[in-house]
Amino acid sequence: IYPFPSTPDYSLGLGDIGEAVSILQLMLGGISMYYDLPHVPMSGRYGKETVEAVKEFQMITGLPETGRVDKATWERLAGEYNRSVNDSQ
Repeated sequence: IYPFPSTPDYSLGLGDIGEAVSILQLMLGGISMYYDLPHVPMSGRYGKETVEAVKEFQMITGLPETGRVDKATWERLAGEYNRSVNDSQ
């Protein structure tokens, strides 16, 4: 998982819905065994649980703790997710 929308200043946040949110939730779930992240339901809806998990991930990795997913957060998360998938094989 790597691509992030190329629209300038694109980000995901509270209230967003759709495929990108589902992918985000999949990645958060995939790395949860390596990071102590709050549980995120696979709903495709960016709710309070997703905000909290993103903030926790941002804090752990030294990113600004906004609770929103911008390109920097997505790339770090995708990198961690890709490593976790490769480590489990």
